Amino acid sequence: MPVANIKLTKNFSLPELAFSQKAVDHNPDSLKAAKAAINDTEGLLLRLRVAREHYERKYVGRDESSMFWKGLVNRWNKALALSQNFL
Repeated sequence: MPVANIKLTKNFSLPELAFSQKAVDHNPDSLKAAKAAINDTEGLLLRLRVAREHYERKYVGRDESSMFWKGLVNRWNKALALSQNFL
């Protein structure tokens, strides 16, 4: 699946993306899931890629009609690919 086609299904707040204590229920299963998510570096990289696109769409107002869009997508995809090489 091309990374550029990832769509957000929910607007994540920064504390949720950072797995803050308030976002985690304190039962053992939730804590175990939160710890697994923190160790999911591949998932983190993909969420960062999605967050970059989400920011441009929501706060900057850019989309596919922007003259900069192809360059931005190219930059995000290259940054993701480069970071995945470190895993």
